[in-house]
Amino acid sequence: MGRMCGAENIGPLACANARDEGKSASSSSTCCPSPSPSPSPDLVKCEATGSDCTVEQGGEAVGNGVGRTEDACNVEEAASKSVTLMIPSISQSEENVLRDVMRSGFCQQPWMEVKEILSTRALHVLNGFESLYGFDVSKDEKAYEERRDEVLAALNGFDRPPFTIQRIAEVIMEPQAQYSSTHKLLNSLEKLLSVSTTLPPY
Repeated sequence: MGRMCGAENIGPLACANARDEGKSASSSSTCCPSPSPSPSPDLVKCEATGSDCTVEQGGEAVGNGVGRTEDACNVEEAASKSVTLMIPSISQSEENVLRDVMRSGFCQQPWMEVKEILSTRALHVLNGFESLYGFDVSKDEKAYEERRDEVLAALNGFDRPPFTIQRIAEVIMEPQAQYSSTHKLLNSLEKLLSVSTTLPPY
């Protein structure tokens, strides 16, 4: 019969081994009290709502987040962090022109007309980003207004569509799909407008 850790001072390691081997320990033992249960690894905190969601097998969440799933919590958290870019809207016909450029990569309307729409949209988007995300002057040698005006001047300097026109339209129409920084948006547009190759007449 195995020794009982309370009767003989055999230390906590031996006591643990005794438990693992199914041996009994004295109810009066004080050398190694039973460890407290560890938290359930399936308990997740929903940062969006602040509630605890216990994810069971199959993905269902119970507890304070009754009826939730871990994915639902993640979606709600992301939505809570989303921000809306507030800029003046363009007309439906102007939007159709730019979305056609996004789809085809060509300008089916006169370039001067498309360029004017792009320039106006770019101005609104850049100003909206600066208002929403700010512009850290410590990261740049130029002020925001100077960089913005250089981008618009580069766009207006093309007599024909640059061969990057499709990507320019994508960035101008859906800037928040890829950028959440005024610096990164400006850098992207500057790079796209630094080309010299243009598209032939469509």
